[in-house]
Amino acid sequence: MNISRGRAKGIVLGAEPRANLLPPEVHQADRARSVRRIFVMLAILAVVVVGGGYAASAFRAAQAQGGLDVANARTLTLQQEMAKYADATSLSNLVKTVTSAQQVAVSKEVLWNTHYDAIVSLLPAGVTLVSGTMVGQSPWDAAMTTNGPLRVPRVATISFVLSSANIIDETTIVRRLSELGGFGDASADNLTVIADGNYSLAVTLNLSSDALSGRFAAATEEVSE
Repeated sequence: MNISRGRAKGIVLGAEPRANLLPPEVHQADRARSVRRIFVMLAILAVVVVGGGYAASAFRAAQAQGGLDVANARTLTLQQEMAKYADATSLSNLVKTVTSAQQVAVSKEVLWNTHYDAIVSLLPAGVTLVSGTMVGQSPWDAAMTTNGPLRVPRVATISFVLSSANIIDETTIVRRLSELGGFGDASADNLTVIADGNYSLAVTLNLSSDALSGRFAAATEEVSE
């Protein structure tokens, strides 16, 4: 028979002897208290987190309200400043309205006297202008039609009758009229002999947009500059 000198398993020499004589209900109560403490800590942490979020939101709302108050105060100041210059603004708008009305009113204006004097000055010696009619446009009228595909667009037409004791050279008349400012085209026809023995020639002169007076446009450009 072999006898082992080794120590028996599970036996600790010199250990403090212990014995758990408490009933299981005691251990369960301890675990229940630990669980309750964890729940209480979690509840406290949740309250802290919610309170912190509310405080941050309240702080941001206060900042936004402060910015809004500053903007409202600035707007009120600007409105008060604008009220000081209300009369000047109204006067400026009135001037702009009048200027625009002037531009529209004279947009199709032709200075007839100027063109009449220019025509008379270009007539050959012995030729006189005895009658005439002038047709222009109003600002609200449609553009005047041309008398053919080769004619320039016209803004006014002057029809007049020339008289002379000698035969009137139609080519000379048209060539001289071409020197007029705003000349579009011209035609001369119906050379006839009238009762007193003089010759009569009907002339039609069409004026281009260069013949428009252009009043108030220069003044408007100076103001805008």
